[in-house]
Amino acid sequence: MRVALPAAAVAVMLSFVAVTTAVQAQDCMADPKAAIKAAEGEFKKAKAGLDKTASRGFNKNIDKAKMAAKTQINDVACDSVAKALGFLAPSK
Repeated sequence: MRVALPAAAVAVMLSFVAVTTAVQAQDCMADPKAAIKAAEGEFKKAKAGLDKTASRGFNKNIDKAKMAAKTQINDVACDSVAKALGFLAPSK
């Protein structure tokens, strides 16, 4: 019973993350420039706690997303935004 409750909680959290990611991907495909701006806002909030590697990785992927958005390659832009946001996640 002790294991079942945490496992259920993890399953609920993972399903929420999957739904949230799907919604973000759909929003990104509609307007990648807005997704890039939102990611940059998240970066500014998390910047103090990031190491150099995470900061560089984020910036590299955001630059790639900006170039893709400029040429209207939305799937590449959204993929790059998702990768950039991955650098903001805690690494522990």
